[in-house]
Amino acid sequence: SVNFGCAGNASINWGNSGELSVNVPDTTSADGNPCNYFSIYGTHPFQTNITVSTIGGSGSWGPWTYQNSASISSLSPSGGSEWGGNQVCINGSNLKYATYVVFNGNWINVRYNGNNGQVCVNAPSNNGNYGTANVQVIMPLGVGNSGTLTYTYANPPYISSFNPTSVSVCNGGWYTVTIDVYGGNFYNVNQVTIGGTSESYKVISSTEIQVSDYGNGYLLWKNATGQIKVSAAGGTVTSSGSFSASSHFCF
Repeated sequence: SVNFGCAGNASINWGNSGELSVNVPDTTSADGNPCNYFSIYGTHPFQTNITVSTIGGSGSWGPWTYQNSASISSLSPSGGSEWGGNQVCINGSNLKYATYVVFNGNWINVRYNGNNGQVCVNAPSNNGNYGTANVQVIMPLGVGNSGTLTYTYANPPYISSFNPTSVSVCNGGWYTVTIDVYGGNFYNVNQVTIGGTSESYKVISSTEIQVSDYGNGYLLWKNATGQIKVSAAGGTVTSSGSFSASSHFCF
C-alpha cells in the first residue's frame, strides 16, 4: 500500500523495485476519517507524509504538500515591446509551485518560485509583430492550472503633435484644460505626464489621447508646463515640444 497520511491510501497503477506510479488520494470530500485535515478545516494547503508498505516493511518520505488550485488576476505590466525581453510579473494566488509560464505556446521554465502571490519572467519575443498573447501559469500535475490573461505586444508609441500647445487663464478662476495628443501605438497606456506631473487622461484611440488638468490659474501654470510623456505597452515617448500654461490677472 501507499498511504498519504491523513489523506488515506493511494491507488497503485504499477510498480517495480525502484519506482511506483500511484493516484494521489482526493482530499476534497469529507470521508469521516478523523485524521482527514480537509474534512475538519475545509482548507488547503496542508502537508502529510507518504508511507510505502511492502512485505519487507515500510518506509516514509515527506512532506508532501496538498496545495490550493492556482489563480491569476493581473499582469504587471500588461504589455511591452514586440521584441520582448522586459520583465512581466503575473499576480495571483497559490503560485508558489509554478513550473512554467506560457505566452502563446512559448514555454518559459520557472525555477523555484518561492512566492505564493507572484511569478516573474522575461517576456519572450513576438518576432517584431504587434498582437496579443494568452498568458498562463502551469502548475505541477494534480494542481489546477491558473486560468488565462492577455498580454499586449506593441510597437513603441510616438507623439506627432498636440493641441493646444499653450494656454493662458485667469489667475483667480478655476479651469479644466484639455489637450489632444496625436501620434500612434497608444496601446495599454498607463501614465501621461506633463513636465513630470501625472495628469488625467482618456485614450480615444490608438492615435489620440485627451489629457486634462484641473485647477486655478496659478496651479495650472505650475503643474501643466513642460514636455508631454506617454507610457504605453510598447514603451515610453516624450514630445519634442513643450506645452506651456500661464496665468494672468483678469478684471
